[in-house]
Amino acid sequence: MLKFFASINFALLLRRNALIYISAFFLLTPTPARAESFFETLYDVPVMEGLTEVPAMALSFDKPNGRIAEAGAATKDKTATEIQTFYEQTLTALGWGKTASGVFVREKEKMYISIDDRYAMTVVRFSLQPL
Repeated sequence: MLKFFASINFALLLRRNALIYISAFFLLTPTPARAESFFETLYDVPVMEGLTEVPAMALSFDKPNGRIAEAGAATKDKTATEIQTFYEQTLTALGWGKTASGVFVREKEKMYISIDDRYAMTVVRFSLQPL
């Protein structure tokens, strides 16, 4: 009978140690950097690092001929030139074609990006509409 209880205690000890080792493994294993975030209403447009999405600027609805969406972000740390360069490079890599300054086209959608840096914060507005 004593042998039975000893084997149960040993099994519990093994299980407890296994949990400790598994937990330590996951805590000490490096994790990849967090994926960049995307705008809530423009789910395929990334939010540039250093910009903060402004939920009050968001608008989204679907029409029979396509979606209409708006999003906005603000920053104190990034210049208009940095923001413009980032989105020109990023949107081009995502399949958007630049047709004019701040105007991009992909498939059946057109996106306008306006940057206002006249105040204490730089504000970026994205407006998407069907062609």
